[in-house]
Amino acid sequence: MTVLLLFLFRVKVTVLLLFVLLLFTFWEWSDKPTKSDLLPKMAKVLGVRIQDLIHSENLTITKRASPVGEVQRVFESVRDLPRSQQRKIIETVDALVEQYQRKKAQ
Repeated sequence: MTVLLLFLFRVKVTVLLLFVLLLFTFWEWSDKPTKSDLLPKMAKVLGVRIQDLIHSENLTITKRASPVGEVQRVFESVRDLPRSQQRKIIETVDALVEQYQRKKAQ
């Protein structure tokens, strides 16, 4: 029985740690800020105050440096366009990719 309880405890801790890891990864790499209703939950899981999550006096988080390809650069500029224009571009690119894949498969 003790072994089973220990196993269940380890599983619960592992799940919580994975959740926190995924949440922080999403939070750090997301272009949009985390919703404020998640901060109390994150603080509770981590056992810290909300201010500790937000305050970054000595903390510097930098995004991973990687070369920016031409396609990525173009699509980043597409983000600034109106949604209707974005849809047209996506439809065109999807059609071209499908056409390429069909030719490649033949």
